[in-house]
Amino acid sequence: MRKVSTRILILFTCCLFIGLGSTTVYAELSVPINQEQTPINGQQEQIEQVSEDNLAEEPVEINHHPYFIDVPLNHFAYESIDRLYSLGAINYRVEQQFMPSAPISRAEFVHMLLLAKGLYWVDFDPPSFSDVDMNDAFAPYINIAHRLGIVDGVGNQQFRPGDPVRRDALVKMLTTASGELNVKHILGWQERRDLLANFKDKQSIVEWAEHYFAYAIKNNFVSGYPDQTIRPSQFTTRAEAAVLIDRVILSNNSIQQDSNTISINGVPVAYTKQLTMQATAFNSSETKLSNVTYTGLTTRVGVVAVDRSVIPLGTHLYVEGYGYAVAADIGGAVKGNKIDLYTATLREARTFGRQNVTVYVLP
Repeated sequence: MRKVSTRILILFTCCLFIGLGSTTVYAELSVPINQEQTPINGQQEQIEQVSEDNLAEEPVEINHHPYFIDVPLNHFAYESIDRLYSLGAINYRVEQQFMPSAPISRAEFVHMLLLAKGLYWVDFDPPSFSDVDMNDAFAPYINIAHRLGIVDGVGNQQFRPGDPVRRDALVKMLTTASGELNVKHILGWQERRDLLANFKDKQSIVEWAEHYFAYAIKNNFVSGYPDQTIRPSQFTTRAEAAVLIDRVILSNNSIQQDSNTISINGVPVAYTKQLTMQATAFNSSETKLSNVTYTGLTTRVGVVAVDRSVIPLGTHLYVEGYGYAVAADIGGAVKGNKIDLYTATLREARTFGRQNVTVYVLP
């Protein structure tokens, strides 16, 4: 009886305790088999059983965010990133990579901030800044943020959208986005001094940012670093930005609660109150009018004057036929359900007349 040697492939899986992972080792054994007789001692059954076991799929353990593969489950910003992702407020740099340790740009931060607040692009606006390309995906959100007084730019009609966000600029944007435009008058000199006293680098805070840092510390937006520094000029990472937006905006802004929804040009926008108001218009080139509002915000399209007993200053609005607006000014003739809209030119203001408009108060 002739015997031949045949090769049987046996799979050995060796788990290596090096972080996570495994390696697979293949070995080929020469086993003499009688071609004319069934292998003894159930050898064939053993071979088949080994083969079937190796074909079974082992469960794969996922140890990172379902979409962002570079955000592990134990990352300090995981929950914030996940909440913002569920709202569609997160953007990625590279496919399926959030890049949490990378600095966030000024344009990216504005985009993330506005989407977290439920402020979507619904109207076309002319550019607010000369260095913002209107074909850029972030451009409409920068315009909205400017209308609402959340950003002012860096001077000379520049915004520098690609620059990393410094902590002082970030704290200002978080504060103004939460509806506080006039923080300079909210905190007295002594209170501001006391709030900043414990930080070793308080002298490095530029003057315009002192009010915003003091307000942010008082309201637990930020608390500084363990070494008792505030680091106002340090760039903010994408993960840090997500945590701060989650803390300041999502925890204080219940977009889904006590709100209704309107469709503006096919885009759903949440609102908490609807008012019918009599509207007039103004422009700062009129005689005796200043280009600085009651809240300290410079005039721009989007600034409106209101009766603060009807609409609190700092409130974000959507005015039918006008667009996004912020209650930033008052006026002697603006009483009750009246609203005064800032226009780009004096001619527009004079031809506007008086109109009844629907005003939506945003969360």
